This record gives sequence, C-alpha cells and structure tokens, in this order.
Amino acid sequence: MFEEGVRLFQARQFLEAKTRFARAADGPVAEMAHAARQRVRMCELRLGSQRPELRTAEDRYNYAVLLLNERRWEEAEELLRKALEEQPKGGHLYYALALCLCWRGDMAGAFQSMQRAIELDPNNRITARNDPDFAPFASQRPLADLLKPERNPGE
Repeated sequence: MFEEGVRLFQARQFLEAKTRFARAADGPVAEMAHAARQRVRMCELRLGSQRPELRTAEDRYNYAVLLLNERRWEEAEELLRKALEEQPKGGHLYYALALCLCWRGDMAGAFQSMQRAIELDPNNRITARNDPDFAPFASQRPLADLLKPERNPGE
C-alpha cells in the first residue's frame, strides 16, 4: 500500500494516495506506519483540506518542513519554535530552524541554532555541509566557520 501511495502521490493523485497511505498506517511496522501517517498529512495539504491537527513536536516539525519547501518561512519558524518548546533536545528541530533562519536572512540566529543542533548531534555538521538546501549559506559567516570540518588532535 505504501509504495502504491508513493506512486500515486508522485502522479499528483493525492486523494487516491491518501487512501493508500491511510491503509499503510494501520500496518504492523511502526516506522512504516509513522511514515504513512506523515504522508497522509501531506496529501491532505495538497488537497487543500483543513490544516492538519498538529499534536506533537514531530507533527510540527513535519509540517514546518513542508512550509519550508513552500517558502513560508515565518509560519515554519513559528512551528519549529513551538516544537522546540516541547522537545528542547531535538537536534533535527534546531537544524531545520537554522535553515529557516538562513532563508529569513538571520545569519546570527542561524548560527546559534546550528551550533545547538551540532551540540546535540555532531553529525549535523556533516549533514549541513552536504545539504543542497544549506549550499547558498554554507560559505557565509558566521555559519561557514561552524560548518568547517573539525580537526582531530595531532593533525
């Protein structure tokens, strides 16, 4: 059902895709069910239905990512900040907020958010260096200094 939903989603048949994802969400594999529920929300958004009910930090994060893709920076920032209130150790939330702040032109805020994202998960440094969404900002200070590869002692 999930694969069929993906195919239908890519074909922009959102109503049919939503139905398949909803069925897949009832499946026994927790990760697949979670991914399917996220895609149900994406289909709902594409169909123009009411804003999905955002109950958890992850819900807010997923919707904020969709808003970032739609270049709706202010709304995305608001949701990410709310998600961080609920989940203050969410490195992925700080990472997404850093990207959002870059697009809003707040490089100092982006630096602070990325710094916290890296503190929580050092892999975020590598991810940001390789993330095409960060490419326009990775060479701008102060973010550029933060994203430089760390040197091992003795190098």
